[in-house]
Amino acid sequence: MTTIMILDDHELVRDGLKAVLEVQEDLRVIGDTGSPEDLKTLLRSFQPKVLIVDMVIDGILMGYDIIEYVARQYPDVHILAITMLWEKEYAERAFEVGAMGFLPKKDASSALISAVRTVASGVRYVSQNFSLLTERSPSFFEDITSLTRREKEIFSMIGKGKTNKEIAEAYQIRGSTVSSHLENIKRKMQVANLKELTQKAVSYLMKYGAD
Repeated sequence: MTTIMILDDHELVRDGLKAVLEVQEDLRVIGDTGSPEDLKTLLRSFQPKVLIVDMVIDGILMGYDIIEYVARQYPDVHILAITMLWEKEYAERAFEVGAMGFLPKKDASSALISAVRTVASGVRYVSQNFSLLTERSPSFFEDITSLTRREKEIFSMIGKGKTNKEIAEAYQIRGSTVSSHLENIKRKMQVANLKELTQKAVSYLMKYGAD
């Protein structure tokens, strides 16, 4: 029996992953949480064969730190990173810090079972579609050229995990001004919410670095 634990900040996603996994007789989810701190508590009591980790928690790219911690403290736990971030650099770094598998969420419904079984056996797993997913069109980042200087600065701060309050303090502007800038940035970058904007900002910083 392969035991599994899940870290993802969206309950619906965790429920969906469990629904896919638990219909398999050889797989059993023994814990799930949306909190890295709760995960540490769970791991002290139950050590699964496979840990599924979302790379972005609460809009912040903290998956690497989590993977590195678990790989160091619990070397017998095999880690499968799942993410909406498809750039090749994310996978390479995830493997460097201790992940055994890397699976874009887009592929989770069709490839999750195979991914879990592969990493549980001690074999590295990468999605079959990964080569296609990692070859982003240049148009993915073209929208940044439409941002003003201040909008680019705030976009960069979002990618670094800064809050609205921290951004306001850094540039000595009102919180309402930050919110207004963010609405303009989301419109120009063609994203629906802050989480999507954060993912795009993180992707940009990882690929091109900060200004």
